[in-house]
Amino acid sequence: MDTLIKDVYDVLTNKTENELSSQDKLVKYQNTYRLESKNPFNENKALAVIKNEIMKHLNNETRYDPDEATRISATMSHSIRDEIYDLDFERYKIVCIVEIGEKKCQGIMSIARFLRDFSKDKYVYSNFENHHLFATIMVGAFYYE
Repeated sequence: MDTLIKDVYDVLTNKTENELSSQDKLVKYQNTYRLESKNPFNENKALAVIKNEIMKHLNNETRYDPDEATRISATMSHSIRDEIYDLDFERYKIVCIVEIGEKKCQGIMSIARFLRDFSKDKYVYSNFENHHLFATIMVGAFYYE
């Protein structure tokens, strides 16, 4: 169907095969049938990115402020995700969850559940804690074909 429309367009515009611009030519790619990533997700590189962002935004003197914690969580999540995307792990979608909470002698349980393929999908997490707050960062790398 595409070739028929293209041929009609060529006839109406009076263009020959040699006169067609590169935009008018359709490029057709063959399937690769490759199911593995050439650059698979590397947990150590992702963990280094997480640790670097923790050092940028949090330290032992950081106090908990609800408004500031919301801003830091969003900033850290976006920057971690963007830096991991820059590592160019082929065929992976990156999800980053950052939780920051106040420490007041309470217990907390945080659960992230998702369906995943154990052979291809990966995740890493890191924790930070001082006298005033705690932070949990989880990065999931989900393979897509």
